[in-house]
Amino acid sequence: MWNCRQQMAAASGRAEPACARLKPGEIADLRIYLENLPQTRRKDPDYVLRPAAEGRASFSAAGCARCHSGRAAPERRKDRLCPSAAAASLWNHPDAVLPVRQPVGRDEMSAISSYLWSLDGHGDSSKGARLAARRCAGCHGVSAPPLQSTAGETAAIPLLAALWNHGPEMQSALSRGHARWPFLSGRDMANLLAWLEEGAPLAPGRAGTQDVARQRRSR
Repeated sequence: MWNCRQQMAAASGRAEPACARLKPGEIADLRIYLENLPQTRRKDPDYVLRPAAEGRASFSAAGCARCHSGRAAPERRKDRLCPSAAAASLWNHPDAVLPVRQPVGRDEMSAISSYLWSLDGHGDSSKGARLAARRCAGCHGVSAPPLQSTAGETAAIPLLAALWNHGPEMQSALSRGHARWPFLSGRDMANLLAWLEEGAPLAPGRAGTQDVARQRRSR
């Protein structure tokens, strides 16, 4: 939708083509319509979220940061953009404020979208390191792979797959050790992800082992 505006401008001979403004709900309706056309309804989705750092670099390379900085920086937004709202925002973006509407490729837009969506709930890496040492290190790095080995799986889709696939094996290990499943809040997970993305070492101490032992005694 970003690139389409430039093509429409070239076809119409106007710098700012006359385009209807679209609301997020209308974008969602259009997407559902397009996904159910005979030629598209059997196609599998082809979209992968990318690491936020890659998206931040693409955001700058595309020239977005020239205007969207300071008070207008994405980090300062109070609301977060769902996919339909992001598409509507790009479609309605006025060309008059852009010296050049630079085309953006599919992979670049995927990375930029990943960066924007990652801003919601970004965690504290130091708290993540302490949480990993207290709740995870009793197994990871002892009888299970170190958590740092999952650093490449912190993009949204690979992360969800890794967490889902890890469940049965982790449950079996906890059952053998008579330990409870560690509950993590959304904030806990955000902090862990921030720590994993940063690649920092565990916080000092081996409280994780103590946590597991405490859980066993409480059963």
